[in-house]
Amino acid sequence: MATDNLLTGIFDIEKNHFDVSLTRTEIKWIPIEEKHRFINIFQSKSTFTKLNLHQVFGVKVKRRVKVGSHTGYPLGVAVFYRKRDERKKDVLLLRCSNEEICQQWRKAINDIVKDFPERPKKLNVIIHEDNSRAENVYRRKVQQLFEYANIIVQIVYSSRYNIDNKFQEMQLKDIDGIVCIGDDGYISDCINVILKQAQCDAGVDTKNINFSPARCLLPIGIISTGPLDIISSSSCGSSDPVQTALNIIFGDMQALDACSLYYDGQFQQFCFTALSGFYSDCIKKQKWPVLIKNKYTVAAKSLVNLGDNDYTIEFLPRWDLVARRDTSPCRTRCKHCSAVEDYQVLHGNTFSTIYKNKETLVEVPNHVKKIQVRSRTPDQPHASKSAWLNVNTSIPRVQSSPNFPCVDTVDPVLLPNPVATPPELPLQSPPSSHLQCSGIASAMPHESITGSGSDNTWHTVNGSYLSIGLFIVPGICNIVPNYGLSPYTHIADSNADLVVVQTTTKTNFLHHLRKYNTNKDPFDFPFINVYRVKAVRISSSSPVDWSIDGHVIQKNNIEIRAHHQLLAVFSSGISQTRHVTQDVST
Repeated sequence: MATDNLLTGIFDIEKNHFDVSLTRTEIKWIPIEEKHRFINIFQSKSTFTKLNLHQVFGVKVKRRVKVGSHTGYPLGVAVFYRKRDERKKDVLLLRCSNEEICQQWRKAINDIVKDFPERPKKLNVIIHEDNSRAENVYRRKVQQLFEYANIIVQIVYSSRYNIDNKFQEMQLKDIDGIVCIGDDGYISDCINVILKQAQCDAGVDTKNINFSPARCLLPIGIISTGPLDIISSSSCGSSDPVQTALNIIFGDMQALDACSLYYDGQFQQFCFTALSGFYSDCIKKQKWPVLIKNKYTVAAKSLVNLGDNDYTIEFLPRWDLVARRDTSPCRTRCKHCSAVEDYQVLHGNTFSTIYKNKETLVEVPNHVKKIQVRSRTPDQPHASKSAWLNVNTSIPRVQSSPNFPCVDTVDPVLLPNPVATPPELPLQSPPSSHLQCSGIASAMPHESITGSGSDNTWHTVNGSYLSIGLFIVPGICNIVPNYGLSPYTHIADSNADLVVVQTTTKTNFLHHLRKYNTNKDPFDFPFINVYRVKAVRISSSSPVDWSIDGHVIQKNNIEIRAHHQLLAVFSSGISQTRHVTQDVST
């Protein structure tokens, strides 16, 4: 009888004897007593158990070593795999004391697993040298997993002040990604250096305030060592270093939006969150470890001294997305983010396309660095550098507010030129020209920020506010672990959420804070407005404190612009079952 089995053998699994077979896609095992006993045909399917090799990331011969011995004797073949639903690692031990059989199975499984093209083979790892926890996390929880997966690692140690120099010294040829290990501030600094290098490679002039940033082609792995973990939790769905390492090993990738930050009209950095008012006061008065450990005490102290500031806020709203209220948090395979765009990243000499969490690989010759970017954003493309696909702009994506009218009932004075629905475009777009790129960067379609028309008209509000926050990611962190500081922000839909809390009583503000740890909408108050925006300018009569990704600065005017999928991170998204417990005691 013809069979697709590569190997067969008898092994012990959890004290029982099994007949085990290996194919090119899975490992199957059946109890020997069940195999030789007559089984009803309708019950036979339940007797087989199998493990898909696409969930396996490593295999080794497990040994028992005696004192004074270097080799020991084999206990069996340990197959390391990821539980897909729980996103945790586990091991299947095929017990056998025969060295030759164990080595034969180890080699056969390893040869199949290492050839999966979507998985990284070579990585650069940047570790925060001033943070002892970063080194411990890598050595104790990550290094061994990379070794099991046969990933070649180049380790670079740096502080916050010499990341730029260390990055210039790194060998970036033929690598499949960069992994950053450290706290939120260090990770933010690393991402800034990488994105700024991408602008240099693409020849983008960041001194021009209307510059359109280039994408970073190399995917970035984020392993956070606390204590806040806002970047890793919001983009990767978890701050657990093991889960994040598994995302890196399996090549799971998610495109990620980012913001550009300007002081006094000059570009300064890229960022993901910007906070002023109450949250900035909490960060300024307490160091992060104290804030995480005693978050309720710190919040209470900041609430006692709660004060407001006068601001002038100008923003470019996404008028085409203000149609209905959106209360759907961003989760794995989110319809707003996963199908937004085909985003290609660079694996060595191979481009990998992120599209609905599925990857296809395209071989690229060593001497050619070309990439085709297909935009699915509703923004106006620049010349012929992108190909258009049909976009449904009626998808509800905005958190509306009582003081911000919906498009259906908008006052013609506020919206003099209502946005017309874009014409239907054919699914088969004309082929676009390949874009020349060098280094780790790729040019992007031009992003329309200023101009005429309702979608490019700055909207202005003035008043006294207790808190202002701009989020390009949901802001999930250890302080607000359930849904985040901005629960309905999506990570790859090209939009940022502007949250403004008007002056109100401390009791009302406390009710707002308490809703963060429930499944209720924390913005469902008349004194809170939330706008979905492309850009925002915020000014005050005197300098105020701003927390930019955890770093506190004092400025009296800033400008922030949202950019579409500037980078890709190793991530499987935010799990649908992430927030299963709700703490309503606060």
